Amino acid sequence: AQTIDRDPAAYERRLREVLRIDPNYAQALSRLAQAVSVYRGDYAEAILLAERALAADPRARAPRAFAADFYLA
Repeated sequence: AQTIDRDPAAYERRLREVLRIDPNYAQALSRLAQAVSVYRGDYAEAILLAERALAADPRARAPRAFAADFYLA
């Protein structure tokens, strides 16, 4: 969380770099979804990312909870 708070743009860039290497890495997708919603308020992108995370790992709990929050935002 400290890295995010200090430089959210750098955190987002790092997650996007990870996803360039592995576009289906559910944890990175989930964290990026959370970051774009919290720091940019981009719920449309956050929902897409959370849905990709769920497609990559249907049993993952975090993206499911994030998606529910994003849909209700």
